[in-house]
Amino acid sequence: MKRATMKGVAVLLAWGCAPAPDGDDDTDAVAVDTDPVPLGDPPGWVAPDAPGPYGVGVVTLTWTHPELGELRAELWYPATPETDAPRATYDQDILSFPSDVAVREAPPDRRGGPYPLVAFSHGFGGIRFQSFFLTEHLASHGFVVIAPDHPMSSLVDLRPSKAAEAAARRPGQLSAAVDLLDTAPVAGLEVDTSRFAAVGHSFGGWTSLVVGGGVVHAEAVEEVCATLDPTGCNFFEGQELPLEEVAKHAQPDPRAQVTVALAPGVWYAFGTEGEGLQSVRRPLVLGGTRDGDLPYAKEILPTYEALGAGKALGSLQDAGHWAFSDLCRILPVADCAGEAKGFMEPERTQAITREKVLAWVRVGLLDEGRDAPWLAGAEDLAWEVGE
Repeated sequence: MKRATMKGVAVLLAWGCAPAPDGDDDTDAVAVDTDPVPLGDPPGWVAPDAPGPYGVGVVTLTWTHPELGELRAELWYPATPETDAPRATYDQDILSFPSDVAVREAPPDRRGGPYPLVAFSHGFGGIRFQSFFLTEHLASHGFVVIAPDHPMSSLVDLRPSKAAEAAARRPGQLSAAVDLLDTAPVAGLEVDTSRFAAVGHSFGGWTSLVVGGGVVHAEAVEEVCATLDPTGCNFFEGQELPLEEVAKHAQPDPRAQVTVALAPGVWYAFGTEGEGLQSVRRPLVLGGTRDGDLPYAKEILPTYEALGAGKALGSLQDAGHWAFSDLCRILPVADCAGEAKGFMEPERTQAITREKVLAWVRVGLLDEGRDAPWLAGAEDLAWEVGE
């Protein structure tokens, strides 16, 4: 795995100053299957813990939304890149991450479309390509994945004083990214936008829960924060969720039929008992038991418990918060250090996440029965299925 680089002496993040590691100039060619079999067509099914049969293409899209302003998103898709094509990089300001498998602007694979869709939402202080370990994996298995930047809560334009406003707009931005695909921004790529899976990490997990059917009760945040004072209240210190923005943008999207929340929290934005989460569709929660940003017992577990029927919980023993993202390649935080600091290794966290998310989405969106046996626990993963 090539190392991420930071183009500068240091970057001030929400977590402190991170030194820039040395770059890596090699441009390994991408090995791809030149004749992939369409998803779901035996023997095209590939176990969810293995790379999929498709090559992976990636493009960056920018557009202007009439209410949300200028937006940017990363789009991954099944592709037929040249076998000697260099791997893409994910560049934004001072950041540069080398891709593991994707090729920029590779021709779409036209044999498997229209492809099912996943919309991914990054965390507070994250960025659209923060979890490409997962988005590339999904694309290699025949999914199109779109991930927008969330203005005022991304790594490059983080404004903590505007967290409440940013939260209210996030669900609308995710839905707007799905709408963009109806304009066919990549020639030859066919996407089924009639239904999709909403997936997100941290604040993005909260976003996916709204898009996937959760009903926001803006007034509940102040009440719960004043009495229980959970960690997630730090997002909104001195702020209120703007009711007008919530009414416009923090609304469920009926096309989102599957929901995945990685290390989520702020369940109290859905009511003092989280009652607005009852309507989330086919929700999966994955969380680490040593999450220091959104603690498991006060944020992640109550989020799961408030969900309605058809839910599942995967509890990763000793996993932290940021291992669900590739930002662990640069962040100087303990949970990214793995066993050296008593945490699950980030590579193990990501392997579990790839496997379980892909299996859950294929079962939920495609009714793929062969994935059902993968939805179970392991030595370092406790698995629970709710009623």
